[in-house]
Amino acid sequence: MVISWLMNSVSKLIASSIMYADTTHKIWTTLKNHFQESNGPRIFQIRRDLVNLRQSQEAVNIYFTKLQALWEELAYFRPHCRCGKCDCGGNNEIEKHYEEEHVLTFLMGINESYSQIRSQILLMEPLPQVDKVFSLVAQEERQRNVGQLQ
Repeated sequence: MVISWLMNSVSKLIASSIMYADTTHKIWTTLKNHFQESNGPRIFQIRRDLVNLRQSQEAVNIYFTKLQALWEELAYFRPHCRCGKCDCGGNNEIEKHYEEEHVLTFLMGINESYSQIRSQILLMEPLPQVDKVFSLVAQEERQRNVGQLQ
């Protein structure tokens, strides 16, 4: 019953590749093997996009939003603790590391016209969180825009 429902739920081309499976488990395994993409190429592409992403002529908030989307997608592929019982502090250190990576990536991609604010931020100990860094750079951008209007 379930197998016939599955066969009727897929295209005829796909159904021909699973028609001889005698259990639903075999059908699902076959479908998974046929259609599951490897993570490697996607992770590679996300990391390449991160390395190549620059602010260029865009506003800081548009550049930051693009970075955030890439970071969130990359985090999906990152291994993480599933037990919820870790209490050694290692997870906090890992999160701190990724936060610093985000700050550095953001600062590397902003325009050279922000070199002074970039230098000031890099001298801060510890580095502020990426949201704070974005806020500081966006504030600098707003001040420049106001100055250009006057």
